[in-house]
Amino acid sequence: MAVGKKPDNRIIITLDDGTEKEMVILLTFNDKTNNKDYVLYYDHNDESGSVFAFQYDKEGKLKPLTTKKEWDLVQEVFDAYMSEEQ
Repeated sequence: MAVGKKPDNRIIITLDDGTEKEMVILLTFNDKTNNKDYVLYYDHNDESGSVFAFQYDKEGKLKPLTTKKEWDLVQEVFDAYMSEEQ
């Protein structure tokens, strides 16, 4: 998957089959302990409310989270963000 930046916190996600989807960035953050950048985004057309989380590199390529430690970190940041929004 790759990501392209769009104005107003939207990105274009290119799926493995070449299909492109516009998504809305919920938040991005850098974890200074592992020096990795993360993005959380969702499909504004999907009513399920699913949020997707990936690591991304300087070229904008998305990489899946691969460890429980990364998932725990992202969950902690997401929970903090959501509690601030309420």
